Amino acid sequence: MSAQKVSPAVRVARWSAAVILVILLAAVAFHVTGRRGGRDPVAPIPQQAVLEEGLVDRKEKVRHTEYLEGKPAADIQAARAFRDPDGRGHLEGGVEVTDYGPDGSVLSRMSADRIVYEESLTRFEISGRVRVALEDVVLEGEHFDYDREAGVFRTRKGGVFSSAGMEGSAAAISYDRVRDEAVLEGGFRIEIDPEEQGEERAVLTGDVLRFRRRIGWGGVSGGARFAHGPIEGTAESLSFGLKTDARFFDSMTFAGAVRIALAAPAENAFERRVIEADMVAVSFFPSGGRVETLEAGGDVRMSFVSHHGQETRLSAARARLKLSEQRELLSWAAAEGFRLESAGENGDAWTVEGGKASGDGDVRTFRAEGEAGRDAVIDSQRFRMAAASLEVTNGGRDIDATGGVKGLLKPRADGPASGLFSGDAPVFISAQRMTHSGEKGHTHFEGMVRVWQDGRRLTAGELDMDEDPDGLRGRGGVEAAFPRSPEGGKDERTIEAGGKEMTYSPADRALVFRGKASVRIPGARLAAEEVVAVVRTEGYGLETMTARTGVVVSRGLTKGQGREARYDPEAERLVLLGKPVLVDGEGRSTSGDKLTFDLADDKIRLENEGRGRSTTVAKS
Repeated sequence: MSAQKVSPAVRVARWSAAVILVILLAAVAFHVTGRRGGRDPVAPIPQQAVLEEGLVDRKEKVRHTEYLEGKPAADIQAARAFRDPDGRGHLEGGVEVTDYGPDGSVLSRMSADRIVYEESLTRFEISGRVRVALEDVVLEGEHFDYDREAGVFRTRKGGVFSSAGMEGSAAAISYDRVRDEAVLEGGFRIEIDPEEQGEERAVLTGDVLRFRRRIGWGGVSGGARFAHGPIEGTAESLSFGLKTDARFFDSMTFAGAVRIALAAPAENAFERRVIEADMVAVSFFPSGGRVETLEAGGDVRMSFVSHHGQETRLSAARARLKLSEQRELLSWAAAEGFRLESAGENGDAWTVEGGKASGDGDVRTFRAEGEAGRDAVIDSQRFRMAAASLEVTNGGRDIDATGGVKGLLKPRADGPASGLFSGDAPVFISAQRMTHSGEKGHTHFEGMVRVWQDGRRLTAGELDMDEDPDGLRGRGGVEAAFPRSPEGGKDERTIEAGGKEMTYSPADRALVFRGKASVRIPGARLAAEEVVAVVRTEGYGLETMTARTGVVVSRGLTKGQGREARYDPEAERLVLLGKPVLVDGEGRSTSGDKLTFDLADDKIRLENEGRGRSTTVAKS
């Protein structure tokens, strides 16, 4: 049966503890001093040891084999051994220390040019082409020292380590036996083979690495960088934890000037995602070493760039991304105040701000909400709207706003008047709900709809707006007001019209009210089944207004009835046709062919056509 593959995280743990502590501590401190098992490593040196107490002369071709229960436990070789005038022991020339298992197999092997140790056996120096091997793990360097009392092993002259699936280097390496903590300093680099074929090696670099095996925790400070396939992250510091089964990293936390880049699969809407924040916590899937979630906090800035080069940017106090094992974006969320900006398609850029937002898949499809005292706001080239909540779909082209909607339609770039309202000034709107379809160029408002521009205003239960052509449709009780700019020294006065329903045709600029339509004009009131008002092409007010079917005009106590009425705003003249009838304040009625209310002159004329032609003129 083949041996089970050793995971990268297991190799990290084995190197940190087993290589540094077991190999060097046991092989050098125990074997050189002739101590094994549970015996005291500072007990008197046996008489048969090569370096006997007090011996200062040189010994050539030194070899010592230590036995445990009759089996070789360790073997020490050197070209020579001696003590220097300071009483320090020396092993020099092709020094080799081999550690054997109970079955006679080699557990570890160390080689070096020399080993120097204190007479008290508390400090050891190993130097010159040092190489330590345990199974598939190898540690190499030029100089190492060990302080037995402090329990610290270190090198200040650089070291490299490698295994079947990992290799790395550091300018300085130390291991604290008491804390069970390994430290790499002066700049380090670790490369780990992927668990799955076809993936790139994982690379961890930085100024200082600390790793504590017992709790499976590690930390990098200074220029931390981690790269594994599609993810690359940098920060001032980084901490990580291993999974309980030590198969791979369970999580990583980047802190301080964090920048993480994530590549997406080729078929994904966005090919690259970049996160910048004060802190980012990353968790990995149980297998494969792929990123599952990223949680960022503190001045979070994210960038999503599509295959077409279009960018969407998200900023927030906190944000979270959840990915699939295929690196697709499954969901995202932003909280404690956010701003989402998208270049849109065909240059149709938009921005959304609010308290929090969340979405599934495409970052341009989401739901946004306001926060205490602050609505969610969407701002596009066409309009700016605020509401308690916003639902944005279809890549930002479709919008559903609910809860106290208020905002404005922005002036048109081309400048001239457009539709019912002028195109060179903003149009303000409020309603309970708004739905907008960018593809259809259609916007629907409902619930206490109010639209105004300067003095011109429109109210309705529901209102539909079409961008091409600039049509309007209102329902649920519609009222419109048309101010008149001062002309000829006259004071500005407003005409108000309403009905159950309303339509606006941009082709002939006709605003049509149907169903109990009514009009309030300066000095008179009008009621009919249908009222058609033609909006002026420039300025304010109306060009003409026509009422049909069951027309009733009231001026003071006087009323006029007919089948049709025509109003000329410039002349301030209202004409009733279709066998009109004039009823005075006492209820007396007079019929004719044409009834004219001359509102400017405060006169009423009733005319009869034909053989008995006559005209009646009265004060209204």
